[in-house]
Amino acid sequence: MWEARVGGIPVCLIGFESHTRPRTGFVPADGPPSWTSGTADTIRVVRAEMLKQVADEFDNVHDIRRALQVGSVDHIIPPGELRPFIIGALERRLATGADLAPPP
Repeated sequence: MWEARVGGIPVCLIGFESHTRPRTGFVPADGPPSWTSGTADTIRVVRAEMLKQVADEFDNVHDIRRALQVGSVDHIIPPGELRPFIIGALERRLATGADLAPPP
């Protein structure tokens, strides 16, 4: 079954920076003059590896099933049922006389 994943490195960088930064370190864009280009490259590679490790840990805990259990999502729609689900939701909305236009 195909499963969308929301997580990984983007979530670690944005949503969980307070947990990510202590483990990956803060590396300024320009290091001290004593850094060689090799030093800066090594630091970037190691930081990227640490970010991946934190992201993998996040993804092992947070998945769509857990989001359903804790109430972050209402339900999971299998791909084969997505189109009928959307059509049904639109039809129900139209039946109430509501406008489909987004609010201003």
